[in-house]
Amino acid sequence: MEEKTTRSTRLRPKQFRKHLQTAEIKSLQSLVVVIIAAVIIVLALVMKNSGFSGDSKSVLFNEDMLAVCSDGKWGYVDKKGLYVINLMYDGVNSFNNGLAIVMVDGKYGYIDNKGAYVINPQFEGAADFSKNGLAGICSGEKCGYIDKTGAVVINSQFDSVGTFKKNGLAKVKSGDQIGYINEKGVYMINLQFDDATAFYDDGYAVFVLDGKYGVIDSNGKYVINPLFDEIALS
Repeated sequence: MEEKTTRSTRLRPKQFRKHLQTAEIKSLQSLVVVIIAAVIIVLALVMKNSGFSGDSKSVLFNEDMLAVCSDGKWGYVDKKGLYVINLMYDGVNSFNNGLAIVMVDGKYGYIDNKGAYVINPQFEGAADFSKNGLAGICSGEKCGYIDKTGAVVINSQFDSVGTFKKNGLAKVKSGDQIGYINEKGVYMINLQFDDATAFYDDGYAVFVLDGKYGVIDSNGKYVINPLFDEIALS
């Protein structure tokens, strides 16, 4: 009986290299697809956890007015697009509790909803008034707080200041350290942190010390020791 022979399927060196390269490319393409899919999944989870839905939850017309700009000047219109306050400012903020921050010639002041100055432009920096009636301002190179009449309540002595929060504390910075003061300007939590957030409504703040993150309560007590490289902020 004649023995049948079969053709060898062994690849020559050049064919083998080409076959190997093709396999490597396919493998790399598969890896790229997997990485892209993983990135998409992570991004989706991040957006879900951050509450992102594609729709803004904030209002557009603060106190029924919208800040608009034309030819480099700012003013306010109502919901029909009619001017409530004419274009006359170099910069503006939205209205908050009946007042808005405006800038004229590099100085910041406050106007009411009629456009009348409540506090004339005189500061190098200004923030919205907190619910306790105090606003952070900067005069020269230092910052402090004023009331709604423009009177200084806490002298300009800090390098930067934050707004007062629900627990009655505001974050301040002096030099390279951050602490928290009360409405009288008294330190309730001494300067000690390299960085920190303002207090959240639940009475906690995130801080950084020697490159590590932790959490404090309104008394400055460590709730979570500074052990972590990062903490997710909401």
